[in-house]
Amino acid sequence: VIVWVSVAALLLLYVCFNAMPQRWDVILEGLVILVCVAQGIYGILQYAGLVPPRSTFPVVGCFDNPAGFAACLAAGFPFCLKKLPKGKCWQWGLVMCGRVVIPVAIVMSGSRAGMLSIVLVSAVCLYDKYSRIRKPLIATAIFVAGVLLLAALFFLKTGSSLGRLQIWEASIAMVGEHPLFGGGAGLFLANYMPHQAAFFAADPSKGWPLLADNVAHPFNEYLLILIEYGIAGLSLLLFAAFVMLRNRRWSTTQGLCLLAIGVFACFSYPLRYPFVWVVIAYAMATIGTGRCVTMVT
Repeated sequence: VIVWVSVAALLLLYVCFNAMPQRWDVILEGLVILVCVAQGIYGILQYAGLVPPRSTFPVVGCFDNPAGFAACLAAGFPFCLKKLPKGKCWQWGLVMCGRVVIPVAIVMSGSRAGMLSIVLVSAVCLYDKYSRIRKPLIATAIFVAGVLLLAALFFLKTGSSLGRLQIWEASIAMVGEHPLFGGGAGLFLANYMPHQAAFFAADPSKGWPLLADNVAHPFNEYLLILIEYGIAGLSLLLFAAFVMLRNRRWSTTQGLCLLAIGVFACFSYPLRYPFVWVVIAYAMATIGTGRCVTMVT
């Protein structure tokens, strides 16, 4: 039921944003940045010990864990990369605050998915800006930096990384039960723990049982869709993304928002948070109506 309510809410938001006059885009995007900056400052104050955390994690903002905190900041960060018109001092100040506060807050939260998301969208911006000058050099530098960043993030929390790999490996075995159309919403939560027990029983040499926990999500939204909605569901999602973002629309702020969320979704669960759904609906609506014309800088 929750899944269908979420989809219905997404469609309703899409319709509302689609009908919204273009002049309101600046106001809405400014509100997104303002919320993210306020959230980031809240997290930084938690890190500094000036504000008590809301959970056992030191930096979570208004959320219950760093994943939600970083997911929302990463979703809003691309709006801070847009090119601003001259003479708009309040926009310039807000965007510059976002460019500083959001990355700092994400790093302090320790969210590797968040770090990877904002680095990737920043790299796309740099590539779009400088590729006409030295395209091969920029592309090579971004690729090498990306590989080094992935390795660094993996070893930053080795135990967590290995545990996540174990969860993915155990989860993939669930795909074979209902490969085409999946087993329906809630299948992962209901059936994962028995699969994990069978996974360890079949190969005790894995040596990772101590990293296991009461897992409620595979830490990968695409894998969750594949398990619960099968190849058909995942193919439909990827096809929709391809149709929407063809013709190099990644280099718009709205395209980068979807890219940031898409990257984050490879390693966490951003779709659990309403703010992310709002940003997705807005990005889809502006791309669908051709209003995403402002190139990032």
